[in-house]
Amino acid sequence: MKKNLFKSADKDFIQNLFETKKNLYFPEIKENLSEIEVKKTSPFWAKESCLVRYKISFGGRIKILRGSAKTSPSHKKVWETMKLLYFAGFNEGDFLIAKPIDFIAESNLILYEEAPGAPFCEILSRPDTEEREITLYLEKSAEWLKKLHATCVPVRQAHNGVYVGQGQNDIPPAFFFGKKKYIEALKKISKTLPNLKNYLPTNKNIQAIEKIWNKEEKTIIHNDFYPGNFIIGENKFYGIDLDRSGMGPQLMDIATLYGFLEFPEEMWKSDFSEEKIKNFQETFLKKYCDIASLDYSETKEKLNIFLTKIFLDQIVMAFFLSGQEKETFAKKIKTLLLKVQKYSQQ
Repeated sequence: MKKNLFKSADKDFIQNLFETKKNLYFPEIKENLSEIEVKKTSPFWAKESCLVRYKISFGGRIKILRGSAKTSPSHKKVWETMKLLYFAGFNEGDFLIAKPIDFIAESNLILYEEAPGAPFCEILSRPDTEEREITLYLEKSAEWLKKLHATCVPVRQAHNGVYVGQGQNDIPPAFFFGKKKYIEALKKISKTLPNLKNYLPTNKNIQAIEKIWNKEEKTIIHNDFYPGNFIIGENKFYGIDLDRSGMGPQLMDIATLYGFLEFPEEMWKSDFSEEKIKNFQETFLKKYCDIASLDYSETKEKLNIFLTKIFLDQIVMAFFLSGQEKETFAKKIKTLLLKVQKYSQQ
């Protein structure tokens, strides 16, 4: 599969694909494909995936698609989940996902329409973004998640006569970093950053994370709902990057965005005070609790263990990245460990 990974960025392969399947991908366009621009958008550290943006010209008309290829595991389940969600309500209204176009099994490539707009993380980082805008988009994020968590895929759903699934049972379990990965990361910290040994969580903390993932009621979750995966369009809001999505506890999504707002500066630079960050977190959580009919105080207490997991997950991910100086890396890991400590004790 790895040898086919970068086919998604091969202009000849993609041009042939789009020309062969033009009537399937773009049935409303009668003109022939005249030009294609292929641009790799993968982060520097991504070795097992390939993200690509395609700008396709048909005479004077432009279409923009995105591609996501991986070495493993198969993207087919992600593709099926995208189709199920799209036809279960995320193809209409204000809260959407990008339209799925095709799955190319030989290169494990998913094609989908580009979501028009700016990532929420970009808006958060702009120095001229007003606080009321951030508050509004945090509330919209909560509404998008509520729609996702309330989605019930009909059995044997079909669209225009095309079979697209057998319902909720077709949604796979969401991706989960388990105890083995956490212990592996903590051992690396003990070895490479021994001065941080006293900050490491206990086995009891890790066991608690295993329990919440297994005992909590499951629904469809995004499972990677950071601001980079929420696109703000013109009165439209898109969730993207469903690679880790599946059946899981809904508070995982809430904790992901809530926790991101207090990530260390090595991960997200912010000029907001701690008080402002806290206000943003409360705005987001209160909005979700209000529309999901959840008790705010009870939910906030339950959220602590999920936040513990969020920061532990970031520690695991940190060891997949490269290029950071040891001092910067150590500072980031220490801050994340302190967050784990903070939320595991509440």
